[in-house]
Amino acid sequence: MNIALKGTYRCAEHPKEYNPGRQGDMTEAMRRSILERDNHKCVKCGARAEEVNHIVAFSSFAPEDKWKANAASNLESLCRSCHKEITNEQRREWIVVDDMYDFSTSARNRKKKRRRKYGL
Repeated sequence: MNIALKGTYRCAEHPKEYNPGRQGDMTEAMRRSILERDNHKCVKCGARAEEVNHIVAFSSFAPEDKWKANAASNLESLCRSCHKEITNEQRREWIVVDDMYDFSTSARNRKKKRRRKYGL
């Protein structure tokens, strides 16, 4: 029987693996280069850009192609309000409505029903 190390929830035999982030995450140098390329201006409204957006969403790439998400051609500089607007629009597009009479209040409940329907 293994006992957890003091101050942790893990034993010495099963240490937590170090995971620096998602594969293909944007580096700070890459972020700065995109902001400089666009002269720190939002490509939508022309305001001061503070954020870098993936034109094609990072999550839409297959795991083996995550590195393609951070190609310079797929990145654009945006101000916070434009970035928020685009992100919300993408989230609305991802909502799957497979039953027009399903009035569940949350996406989580709709997902549970879909999983039950398909036997998952």
